[in-house]
Amino acid sequence: MANHTKQLLAESLKELLTHKPVDKITVKEIVAGCGVNRQTFYYNFHDIYDLMEWILLEDARQIIGTDTVCKDWVEAMSKVFKYLQDNEDRTLNAFHSMSRASLRNCIKSVFYPIMETILDSQPNAGRLSSENRKFLLDVYVLLLTGIVIEWIEGGMRGDYMFELNRLKRVIDCTATHLIDEFSMTI
Repeated sequence: MANHTKQLLAESLKELLTHKPVDKITVKEIVAGCGVNRQTFYYNFHDIYDLMEWILLEDARQIIGTDTVCKDWVEAMSKVFKYLQDNEDRTLNAFHSMSRASLRNCIKSVFYPIMETILDSQPNAGRLSSENRKFLLDVYVLLLTGIVIEWIEGGMRGDYMFELNRLKRVIDCTATHLIDEFSMTI
């Protein structure tokens, strides 16, 4: 039941985001759009930005799928980019209204499992200490996060497949070397 209510609230906010930015939307408008009361909203979410973050994470899970083992991670990422582009009004309104820290954390939590799969599939990845594994994951996730943010800031006009293929080349060329290098450090 709680998930159904969250979905109702999410759909209401998504509809409102096609017309105006998050910072111009009120809880009253969201609950009016789905027929629940303010108390129900606050039972499920701390504020509108909490709901916004939940929407982004849920949508990403649906797009990518629940299986974090992505055989073709470039394809999984391209689905996310395409979704953002297909929902340009919502994406830009959310982007311009959310704090950069909130947005960055949200994007990182979407891409972390994918990058984790990529890193763990590399030869000798099991030799990394947990600290070095986390460091390398953070490097790659921040790299991808920066690419996503730059693309959105540019009005989502660039060829995201070109950027994803360049990122793939970077990972393909560096992952094994970095794993070997960081496996040797104590």
